[in-house]
Amino acid sequence: MGFLMLNDSFKRLLELVAVNGKIEGRKRFQKLVYILKQKGFDFTEKYTYHYYGPYSATLQMEIDYLVDSGLLREEQVGETYEYTLSEEYHELEGIFDHHKDLIKILNDKPARILELISVFFYLEDKGYKDVDIIKKKTAILKPELRDDIERAFKEYLKIKNYSIN
Repeated sequence: MGFLMLNDSFKRLLELVAVNGKIEGRKRFQKLVYILKQKGFDFTEKYTYHYYGPYSATLQMEIDYLVDSGLLREEQVGETYEYTLSEEYHELEGIFDHHKDLIKILNDKPARILELISVFFYLEDKGYKDVDIIKKKTAILKPELRDDIERAFKEYLKIKNYSIN
């Protein structure tokens, strides 16, 4: 399959991997796309709330398609998956050139922090605006991550206020 035959959604996913060099974990991939979508990036995948926070079955199907087509490499490393570009993908369009810093900041966060940041964005998107209520609701939804909520909320505010213009 030629790169030119890919739709914009597939190109954005490949560019996201290109900017990072690799993405470690399906959960991380899901959270990166969701958070960037919440920041106004042109991702169209629909999300619902699942155990690990916002999840898109469509995104997973797109990733699987890119792997099956040979453009994206998926390698199991321990209990997680690592995504890198295959040699088949050469034509980078620079979709994220002006946003590499934000994308790398997100990709460098621990998965559990990304999970919480995505939950904060999800709750805000669902109409929750009060900080205390968002934190309490998150503690209910993610009791296993309760100890990380304050740290993650500080990171969330940095990401939320990060200018993408």
